[in-house]
Amino acid sequence: MTVEEVRTAIQDALAGGDAKIKLIGEFSKTGIPTDASSINPVYDQNPFYGTNVEVIDMTEVTGWPEVDVDAMLDPTTWQPAPDGVYGLPALASYGLNTAEQTPSYPALREVRLPEEVRAIGTQGFWQCSALETVIAPGAVHIGASAFAYNKNFLHAEFPAADSVYTYAFAYSVIQSVSLPNAHYIDYGAFEDCSQLTSLTLTAEGNIILKFFAMLGYQPFNFETSACDLTINADKHYEDGTASPKAASETQWATDAQNNPLTWKSITFK
Repeated sequence: MTVEEVRTAIQDALAGGDAKIKLIGEFSKTGIPTDASSINPVYDQNPFYGTNVEVIDMTEVTGWPEVDVDAMLDPTTWQPAPDGVYGLPALASYGLNTAEQTPSYPALREVRLPEEVRAIGTQGFWQCSALETVIAPGAVHIGASAFAYNKNFLHAEFPAADSVYTYAFAYSVIQSVSLPNAHYIDYGAFEDCSQLTSLTLTAEGNIILKFFAMLGYQPFNFETSACDLTINADKHYEDGTASPKAASETQWATDAQNNPLTWKSITFK
């Protein structure tokens, strides 16, 4: 099928009352843009944009494109530069119709991705107002602002995620996040996550926490004293060998001023 045939088939299915759509075949035939950015706002070309789709199953889609995850611009083109990882493109399901200030995906609550998807691109699900679940078992990279401003995305579990970029979950109502293999967390990743009460970061070895100290930006800028933290036992405050090592039974990592962060509890696993 051509891109236009796929688009028509999706529209016909939705018009017939089928709000759960499964795509099969090459990603290039889906019609989802691979070059969308804040400078090139073609995200409205996604065939699901502005529809009442509820579930998008792409577990049998293959040939995923190279995507941008760090939101850094190419200095010559001023366009986001692909980062050598493959997966869901930047702004793939950008959740706000900026012209009308209305939701772009008002009913989208679940997206299923295959193991082949190694990255969720920059702003991949930014402000998707109805989104509740994203299944991405192979996602190693969670892109900048990927889930920022989401108001129904309460629980996130990404078992393969190694890197979490700037503002990935910022300003959302996320309540629990499990990242058992994360080794890199960028500043702002959990900015103002006021409802986050459970965080799992059990990767063995050092975890790199990125700061932008000049502006006071830090990975965990929320009320950590209300959050239960689970980390690997190799960061135990007594005999831990990995960094950052806990300072006490309730203190781990620091803010941008190098003050220890206090957590509601810390479980060493």
